[in-house]
Amino acid sequence: GEGRGARVTQPMKRLIVGSAVATTLAASLCLRAARRIHMETPCLVDGEVKVYSRGKIDKGAIANAIVFAGSFNPLHEGHIALARAAVAKVPGGGSRQLFYELAVNNADKGRITQETLQKRIAQFTSHGLTVAVTPFTLYIAKARYFQSAYFIVGYDTIIRILDDKYYGPEGALGVLQDLHTLGARFIVAGRHDNDGTWNELDIAAHPVASQYPDMFILLTKDDFCVKLSSTEIRARGAHL
Repeated sequence: GEGRGARVTQPMKRLIVGSAVATTLAASLCLRAARRIHMETPCLVDGEVKVYSRGKIDKGAIANAIVFAGSFNPLHEGHIALARAAVAKVPGGGSRQLFYELAVNNADKGRITQETLQKRIAQFTSHGLTVAVTPFTLYIAKARYFQSAYFIVGYDTIIRILDDKYYGPEGALGVLQDLHTLGARFIVAGRHDNDGTWNELDIAAHPVASQYPDMFILLTKDDFCVKLSSTEIRARGAHL
């Protein structure tokens, strides 16, 4: 496997920002994944969680990990670049295990099929990356399993996490308090709008995030800025 976080970029070449080239890479990942569909077996099984990697992963690596959750449909250079930036930003990032995480149940899209799941797993294992397949749709559930973890999220995801409308009477602040108790922290990437406007979390101005500012590490535009998305790549025909 990729081992600890500092080595995650070894399987990939230097970052290619051009969309056409990135789409070709994504298509290649999809093709390799399809070829490997019957070859994937977990290296660690812990209850409902299955971890896939080229190497052995010890259960102890689950604590204090860096976790990047997503559908990865498909995995592309932007994901790899974001993981690289996050590992570099986290204190002691190079000594922490990086897990990409696939949830078999998606809160918005439902359960993915076994065939699709195996193809997505193969995207990671074919490039020496470690992926955990979990049943966790909510970050509070992820944080209970990956305790004291750093979670890599984008701007849109953190805005949803901090939005009261997704919660019951406890609201977003109550959930954030629970996440804080579990040692969860978030590495937050910004993004560009179509008009070029840069969006990033303003911790001090946010009514919820400002209550626990130590939970957030922001990736600046200099840290990470890739105008590429899985949606764009799927529109070009590369998906799983």
